[in-house]
Amino acid sequence: MNIEKIDYHHCRKNPCSSVSIRGFLMGAGFIGHQNKKNSEDGFTLIEALIALFVLTIGVLGMMTLQTNAIRGNYRASTMTIATNLASGELESLRSAPFNAANINPANSPYTRVDPATGYTVTWTVASVTSGPMAGKIKKINVTVTRPSLPPVQFAYSKYKDL
Repeated sequence: MNIEKIDYHHCRKNPCSSVSIRGFLMGAGFIGHQNKKNSEDGFTLIEALIALFVLTIGVLGMMTLQTNAIRGNYRASTMTIATNLASGELESLRSAPFNAANINPANSPYTRVDPATGYTVTWTVASVTSGPMAGKIKKINVTVTRPSLPPVQFAYSKYKDL
């Protein structure tokens, strides 16, 4: 009897001692005959499910990447707005006269809410009280905050014109 022709069902009914591993695998359907004349083209259900699984993992990875990119863009946008507000406030304080009311250390801290964005702009003013420049330097710190975001801070020292 040719080993290539033995099938699995035959060996279950009539035990064979000379069945090779290849003959067993062929009979069980794990591997096919090399000269199979009636083969059908196409995919099996298992192949289609594995392909669908791999595609799903790829799509989920891309969705996660896209979500993180959107979140990062939002955070960068809000930080840019906060930085522009802090910079603008600092520029207006720099251009104010040394004795202006909005940079008086006695009234510090100052707070305002930007109506367009809802960001809170706060600035503190402190005078240098010791040394040769006492009373001639004011340190200004501008902070812009919004809930759930880190604050943006700028510092500036304003000198009295001599």
